[in-house]
Amino acid sequence: MDSKPADAPLAFAFAAFAATAAGAYFAYALQPVWWLAWLAPIPVFAYALRAGRAMAFAVAALAFLAGAASWWPFLHGRLHVPAFALAAAFAVPSLLFGVAALVLRAFARRGFVAAAPFAVACLWTAVSFVAASTSVDGTAGNLAYSQMDFLPAIQIAAFGGIHAIGFLVMLFAASIAVVFAPVAANARLRASAIGVAVVALALAAGGWRLADTVAPTLKVAALAIDDPGAELVPKAGSPAGQALVSRYVDGVGAAANAGAKLVLIPENIATVDDAAAPAFETAFRDAARANAVDVVVGAGRGATGPERNVAYVFRAGGDKPERYTKTHLVPGFEKHFAPGDGTPLVVDDPAARWAVSICKDLDFPQYQRKYGLARAGLLVVPAWDFVDDAWMHNRMAVLRGVENGYAMLRTARDGLLTVSDDRGRVLASVESASAPLAMLVATAPVAHRPTWYARIGDVFSYAAIAVFVLLCALLALDARKRAAGSI
Repeated sequence: MDSKPADAPLAFAFAAFAATAAGAYFAYALQPVWWLAWLAPIPVFAYALRAGRAMAFAVAALAFLAGAASWWPFLHGRLHVPAFALAAAFAVPSLLFGVAALVLRAFARRGFVAAAPFAVACLWTAVSFVAASTSVDGTAGNLAYSQMDFLPAIQIAAFGGIHAIGFLVMLFAASIAVVFAPVAANARLRASAIGVAVVALALAAGGWRLADTVAPTLKVAALAIDDPGAELVPKAGSPAGQALVSRYVDGVGAAANAGAKLVLIPENIATVDDAAAPAFETAFRDAARANAVDVVVGAGRGATGPERNVAYVFRAGGDKPERYTKTHLVPGFEKHFAPGDGTPLVVDDPAARWAVSICKDLDFPQYQRKYGLARAGLLVVPAWDFVDDAWMHNRMAVLRGVENGYAMLRTARDGLLTVSDDRGRVLASVESASAPLAMLVATAPVAHRPTWYARIGDVFSYAAIAVFVLLCALLALDARKRAAGSI
């Protein structure tokens, strides 16, 4: 059938392109419309089933590329990523989308109609997994994050990780589109029903998982100071640095008065060299002791060795602080820091077993699995975002809790202060710019709940790769048989 010329009218191509591009623009935005992600691929997939190979690929790839433009103002305008680098970055998922359309077309038009949607979903999962495993930005931009407001869907991450969410979304879209395949009606309807049924069962399981509740809890607080007129990262020993530390110390007292037992301060609030370290550490140690709270604060620590982005942990009854060093650094922005060795910091407290990680470390699911394996009940995350990505980067972090069975306390300069549970529900949220000293005091669940993903890792993604290879082998074998039969 593939040798036939394109038979879909040009108007169909324009309509499919426009519908998918518009849907993708809002579905994959920094604050996405989650349900559009399930619908956006359908028009170009449906078109691909009726069009020639070249047009099927081109329309799908260009539609996704147009949709990705919603990220351009943030990446190019705010982060100043060069246009040529963005063009290359956008080209990869766009080409993948075009190939996905061809895969759907090939399987459906060769008679493997029921397998077609699964081939598309497995391809998407495989490429997303490989890309995330090799990228310096981890899972940033992954389709799964578009679903953070659709709680039943993200529960599958507790079983198969982030890439299982993308699998579901693409399986649904391809299963609906296959109704348009140029094959017998009963075959295409049966194929569509199978794919939709699998998605429905997964969402039902997600809904069942959301019905579960957890105790015990811990009263926690997050603080943040956004001061546009101030130095971004003052030296801790300078007048500006001392004033900033004083404001945060006052905030620790206010949070303790509100009942908090754990107080979190953002990432890299000041640069602490050897000369300033004693006064900096004494200020927060005394605040922790005087208020009977644990305090976590982020700072750039420069010593005789390379400067590092660290999180200090001051215990209520402790003397010397513990430190965690950020492992995944933001390219360009944090080139002056040396990365940590990935050793997690886990605190055993009578009230809760909690752990510390920093900002971009949460973009890497494989890295964060160690906190699930360590049975942390609460992950404490000092962060620093870029205003426009406040919602997105926060929810990226929240998904790590779903994957690994822990709640999260996160505070970000130029972002959000949030408490979330291990099901991905944001229980409390405040904008960092909401007050001169933004403060969130809330009750966080702190019981670790084991997940399959923490136990087995990315087995689902490896299985998707294997299934896709197997399906392609079956398709190739069928093509060989057809060719032999025509001789």
